[in-house]
Amino acid sequence: MKILKLLVGVSVVSFVAFFIGYFSAKFYIAPPSTSADCAAWAGAMGTIAAFFSAVWLATAAERKNSRQEHARAVIAGASIMPSIELMCDALELVEVMLTAGVTVSNSDFSAELMRILSVPAAWDQDDLLPLIPIPENVAASLARASSTYSQVLAQAQAIARFENGTNSDLTLMFQTLLPEPLGKVHTRLKNARTVILRFVDAAEPPL
Repeated sequence: MKILKLLVGVSVVSFVAFFIGYFSAKFYIAPPSTSADCAAWAGAMGTIAAFFSAVWLATAAERKNSRQEHARAVIAGASIMPSIELMCDALELVEVMLTAGVTVSNSDFSAELMRILSVPAAWDQDDLLPLIPIPENVAASLARASSTYSQVLAQAQAIARFENGTNSDLTLMFQTLLPEPLGKVHTRLKNARTVILRFVDAAEPPL
C-alpha cells in the first residue's frame, strides 16, 4: 500500500512537472500576441487547474482518513507500551530462572514460575486493530506473541499439575520445554516495542 501511494505521488509530481515544463516552453517559444491567444492560454490554464483541483478534492477524504488512522495508531501504540514493558520484564525474570539454575526449593520454583507467567498479555483484537498503520506488521507480531504466550502458559500449567514423578523432574521439564517458545515471544515483544517507540516519537501524520 505504501509503495502504491509512493508511485502515485511520483506519477502526479511527474505529470505536473511535465505540463509546467511543456507550457512554459510553449509560452517562451510562441507567447500570445493577440487577445484570442491570451483567451486560449487562459482557458488551457483554467482547464489544468480545474483538473488538479478535482483530483485534490477527490482524494481529500482518503487523506483525512489516513491522518485519523495515524493518530489512532499513535495513541494505541502509546497505550499498549506499559503492557509490553510488563510482559518483557516478566519474561526476563523467567529466562533468568530457567537458565541460571534453581536457587530455591523445587516446589517454590514451580510456584514462583507460575506466578510470574500469570502476567497476561493485556491486549486483544480491538487493541491491536488501530496498530495496523504501524510498520513492520507490529499488530500481527503482537497477535502472534500473545497467542504463543497463551499456549506456553497452558503448557506450563499442565506441567505444574503433573502428579507423576518428582519435583526435580517437573523443574527439568520447565527448563527443557519453556525457554525456546518464551524466547521467541520475548524477541517479538522487544522488536514491537522498538518499532512502536520509533513510530510514536516520530508522530508525523501523512499529508
